Amino acid sequence: MGRVATTSDNGKLKELNERHHVIKRMLFLGRTPTEISRVLGVTTQMISNVKNSGLMQVALGRLQGEADVDVVKVEQRIQQLLSPSLDKLEEVVKFGTLDGEVVEVDSRLRVLQNSLGRGGFPTNPKIEGGKDDSKVGRTTIEKVKMRAFELAKESGQIVELESESVTVETGG
Repeated sequence: MGRVATTSDNGKLKELNERHHVIKRMLFLGRTPTEISRVLGVTTQMISNVKNSGLMQVALGRLQGEADVDVVKVEQRIQQLLSPSLDKLEEVVKFGTLDGEVVEVDSRLRVLQNSLGRGGFPTNPKIEGGKDDSKVGRTTIEKVKMRAFELAKESGQIVELESESVTVETGG
């Protein structure tokens, strides 16, 4: 039995057959005519002709319209979830609980990092400096140690007795 013609005498599509619907779906999913021709075992020119036909353009437009409606519905659902989600996030951040249950510190940190990332703030910012920033000399280390010692003394964590230092536990 012969094939049913899907084109008119002037070569334009008059109806979409099953293969055309496969092509339509693949095009909609972002596949190129070359990829589609390899998968279906037809010429790239055939795929281009089908893609550029008026009938296919209408079919792709209809498919895009349906997808756009679905995207709008998803966006509306997300908008409805934003306020309650923000309340939950605020509870985790401020009180360390979620629905009254204690949230582990690691989980809280992940929530904060994800929130910052979604807000446009990188969770692991790259610190850029000069080429010598990675080199810390003995003098710098000694200065840091001396400053730490001074701060500990000021806070009462270290008490000097004549020439020796004694560390005192302050419980905090």
